[in-house]
Amino acid sequence: MGEGDTSKFQSYEVRMAAAGTPDERPAGRLRELARVGLEHARAFWEKQPLLTIAVVFFLVGVIAAGGVVFLAMVGALDNEELWDTEEERIRGIEIASQILNALFTIAAVYNHPTRCCWTYKLCAEPKFLTKGRFYPLTTGEISWILLNMHFNCFFQYGMAWTMWHYGPEDRPLWAFFFLVSSFAGGAAAGCLEGMYRNRHAKGNEMRLSLSREDSSASWESLGSAASMQGLTSLSSPGAKDAAILPVTINKATAAMV
Repeated sequence: MGEGDTSKFQSYEVRMAAAGTPDERPAGRLRELARVGLEHARAFWEKQPLLTIAVVFFLVGVIAAGGVVFLAMVGALDNEELWDTEEERIRGIEIASQILNALFTIAAVYNHPTRCCWTYKLCAEPKFLTKGRFYPLTTGEISWILLNMHFNCFFQYGMAWTMWHYGPEDRPLWAFFFLVSSFAGGAAAGCLEGMYRNRHAKGNEMRLSLSREDSSASWESLGSAASMQGLTSLSSPGAKDAAILPVTINKATAAMV
């Protein structure tokens, strides 16, 4: 290894960047996703700081209340040392459940008008959404996404009604259906949008690759045609003198120097 060769001591990312090759390892993809997420979060903060603060408080509340509900579901809160009486345990879990339900209901009420506007625009002017928020998705793909978004909101309203209408002792088991359906609708909408966008991205990459191959083939055929044209022109009368003339001029210029 030469004195100036430091490639052995360079990191994998530096060598991949120098070679112009993206890092395809799982850790590299996660770092790229984290970087893009932080950039989007910073742009969102600069554009709407108050809404960003509200989203942070929303996430903190969901994590805290959801953690209490999850621990109650797995039986981690059944320890008698944590509660003086059984009524206190039920009351504490019910408070956490109501907070979680209120947060998700607020999110549904906040997002549903926008989703209704998207649905109206999709029916009245389909190209408006395909060129805006949901670009480059098709109208059929947008329809499936919006359908699951509406399911997410409507089932959350049903969950809120069961939480507020029934107490913790007499709440029916079918209320769990609203909870699962609401989460399933939101998750399906996000997964479908990600899947559709990934499919369009792969299609664009394939079309770009094919266009590059066609361009290379066109340049090769053009070069071959130019070469054949050159050979044909040299075989024509007077072309030999025209081909020798630049060489003679170069030699004369070199002799003068």
